Amino acid sequence: MKESVGSLRAYFIVVGLLSGFDHYKLLTVASGNIILLVLGLIGMALSIASLYIGISLPKLLVESPKLITTVLLVALGFLVLTSLLIMSVGLGTSAIVRLVIGGLIIWYLFNSVKRLSAEERSKVGRADN
Repeated sequence: MKESVGSLRAYFIVVGLLSGFDHYKLLTVASGNIILLVLGLIGMALSIASLYIGISLPKLLVESPKLITTVLLVALGFLVLTSLLIMSVGLGTSAIVRLVIGGLIIWYLFNSVKRLSAEERSKVGRADN
């Protein structure tokens, strides 16, 4: 299945909104737990970045695709970190499933962004000629 600019845009916006709500809830219950506070803030920053990417995707694909792929790589690092923390409290199976599924989704998005960026850049190049 090939993603379109519109479907990828919708994905980033939905993920930004849902994860933003989820990390907002985490921040409200962190109450002095520095680990939860830091994880909530990192997650909120990634949520805001996802929203920005979703809103600005057509422009970013042409002008700054590296920003999108960088955010995806940071999200992968965050996924690995949180999965390791989940494993450390004895929930290994769920952490491994979360890591595998999340990693595959990020890999798919990364490749889709690279493909769409090349397609959009070639359209712009043809329009300039």
